[in-house]
Amino acid sequence: LAVLSARVGSIGDNRAGGWYGYRASKAALNMLLKCAAIELARRAPGVKLLAFHPGTVDTPLSRPFHANVPAGNVQSPG
Repeated sequence: LAVLSARVGSIGDNRAGGWYGYRASKAALNMLLKCAAIELARRAPGVKLLAFHPGTVDTPLSRPFHANVPAGNVQSPG
């Protein structure tokens, strides 16, 4: 199982604050996946659970924030 997540849901990455609902939903998703991975490791050792966050993706939603992303770290959606 693979799920797209976001680093913005990481407590350690929250330097800017704001985006309460978005950050809370991503943090909840990340914790859910962490707990599920622990359970799956016990019950079905051959199953892997993967949370993937591609970084900042170039979309209309993220464009206003590109100035805060180091050069070369904005990913293409294609």
